Amino acid sequence: MQEIVVQQEDPRTRRIRELDAMLTAAIDARDMADLQLATDAVEEEHMEEEVREKYDKACALLEQLLARDAETKRRELEEAEREAAEAKRKMEEAEAEAERRRKAEEEAARIREAERLAEEARKRWARIWPRVQVLRALNAVDADAKAKAMEEARRAREEEERQKREEEERRKRALACKEMLRGALKANTIETLENAIKHTERETFQTTLMEHDDELKRLYAEAREALEKLRKEEEERRLAEERRLEEERRIAEEKRQAALARVGEIEIILKRGISDRNIDLLKSGIKQAEDNFLQKDLFPDYDNAKVLLERLEKIEKVKKNIMELKRPLIAELKSMANPPVPVIKAMTGAFLLMGEKASYLKEWNNIVILLNKTGQLSVKRRVQELQIESVTEEIAKSAEDTLFGLSSDEVYEANQAASLFYDWADMICYEYKQLKN
Repeated sequence: MQEIVVQQEDPRTRRIRELDAMLTAAIDARDMADLQLATDAVEEEHMEEEVREKYDKACALLEQLLARDAETKRRELEEAEREAAEAKRKMEEAEAEAERRRKAEEEAARIREAERLAEEARKRWARIWPRVQVLRALNAVDADAKAKAMEEARRAREEEERQKREEEERRKRALACKEMLRGALKANTIETLENAIKHTERETFQTTLMEHDDELKRLYAEAREALEKLRKEEEERRLAEERRLEEERRIAEEKRQAALARVGEIEIILKRGISDRNIDLLKSGIKQAEDNFLQKDLFPDYDNAKVLLERLEKIEKVKKNIMELKRPLIAELKSMANPPVPVIKAMTGAFLLMGEKASYLKEWNNIVILLNKTGQLSVKRRVQELQIESVTEEIAKSAEDTLFGLSSDEVYEANQAASLFYDWADMICYEYKQLKN
């Protein structure tokens, strides 16, 4: 029988054909999500050159759609802000009208209360005027007796009014103390109970308030009892916490003593992690030191490793943020025709560290060209793959001089994407100096 030979299609060729079809479908559909998905797929597999024409067309169309979508959202935001401002104005007008009516009602209530108090005062005057003194004054046989009777009547009236005022004041003070004690009992905290008890003791000092008000006396006693209970519970918690900490210290010391034989082993891991600037080794050494409570025994390697790990993790975090930069942010940076000085300096410093010549970076268009590169020369890949050991002293000094005087906030205000490149470049410069030292 004649053998039939089936030639299988090369996987890379098949994938290129699939990506080409994906880009074609996304372009025809003019859908942002499909375009984003298709271009991301091409970039992830680094096949931009293989489907360059349709990839560039898809990128251009995506940027147009993003710009149109941003303009639509901006207009919607402006309309929403206008409606919110109108609603706020109407709300303020309504609140002002309500406040005016409330004040008018309060004024009318005050007038009625004043009239009521005046009537009560007239009745009280008639009631407290001592009838006997009045009769003596009216029937006095001479001016002196009449004057004396009138004076005695006035003093009697003033004394009665004084006693009533004092009684009213005592009533108000007792009421205030009771309200404060009730609130403290409800809150049930040491601070509120102490304040309420001190206030009550101050108000009732050298008075008979407590003796004549059973409710005040009861609330005061309950507050004292609650305070004593809370203080006792707090003391028990403090002692329990001390015992817990002491037990933890004992266990830690036992673990440390048991692990002292491994100090040399962990020290080697820390030193290697520091010399190799290896995050995994640093984490491993630090964790073993902390788990076995050997931080002091491994001084200064443990402290140096902690500091170095923190710096390296910051650099990795900034790298991750750069790798995850969205296309619209990169597009915004590249579209700047006349960028602010902080943006120019930030991007120049970053590309200097990547090995670009300072003379080439004097033109912003050249920086845009570098940002547009793809594949092995893409700016994201160059940031990810840069090793501090490959940075020379001349390059580091040139980048540091370029970035001098800038701050992350200043660059961020000018452009968000540029601020990430500034953070990365600034950290690389600092790390180079630490490595050199």
